[in-house]
Amino acid sequence: MFDIGFWELAIIGVVALVIVGPERLPGLARTAGLWVGKGRRMLADVKRDIDREIQSSEMADLNALKKDFEDAGKEVQKAGDEIKAESGVGDLKDTFKDASPIKEDLKSEFEEIDKASKEFDKELAASSDSAAGKVHEKITGNTPENIDSSTVETVDQADESSAVKSS
Repeated sequence: MFDIGFWELAIIGVVALVIVGPERLPGLARTAGLWVGKGRRMLADVKRDIDREIQSSEMADLNALKKDFEDAGKEVQKAGDEIKAESGVGDLKDTFKDASPIKEDLKSEFEEIDKASKEFDKELAASSDSAAGKVHEKITGNTPENIDSSTVETVDQADESSAVKSS
């Protein structure tokens, strides 16, 4: 606040010593110190009160702003609900919720069909192996236990030559 340096304080001390005298100077210094302390405390209290008022006014402004945002959010929510009602999105959600059991039924049906298909493939492979074995036995006279790789090659060559002759 005040710009008082060392030399200014020295001049004030000399003037006070001359005017008041050396006997009453310590009492005057003590009284001046008490008054300065009271003044500082009073300034600090005023500063604290002003800060508190500023914070309370800022809080009131923030609360008003918060209320405005909440109101705007409610308006947006209301507009969204109106749009949903007009477009039928809510009905579409309900439709999909109702379709959920159907989805589960279809899933189980597909699993059963897949299982049956695998069993049919196994049976078909088994029956085709036995039929191929019987045909091979008739052609070559060998049983499946007696077949080796040379026999398979001979049969493949015979199949190719018969295919060429027939065409």
